[in-house]
Amino acid sequence: MEQNVIDFLVNGSPMAGFAAFLLWNFYANRKQISDLSEKQFSLYRELDEKKDEAEEKVRKRYLKVIDDLQTRDVQLRTSLEQRLDRHESKMDVINERLQKLELREIARNPSTI
Repeated sequence: MEQNVIDFLVNGSPMAGFAAFLLWNFYANRKQISDLSEKQFSLYRELDEKKDEAEEKVRKRYLKVIDDLQTRDVQLRTSLEQRLDRHESKMDVINERLQKLELREIARNPSTI
């Protein structure tokens, strides 16, 4: 088989050698394109994984900030409610004292009613 190809190239027309070169060049380019395509897909997958990792990192940081803000909001509301309860109880005590004072005043001066 090889002998036939060599005879054909040597004894054939100059176009036969050129045709053989074009055939060899076609298959070499095809292999090179295939290799480059595989490298490109590999690089694409690697970049996609890095993008996903970065996205996940940002998502975790975002969720942490949200949780921290919600926790702070709950603590602030609880603190405000406690302070309001304390002030309300103080106001109740003041109101009771004021009523007692009014009753004493009324008892002392019944004519001011």
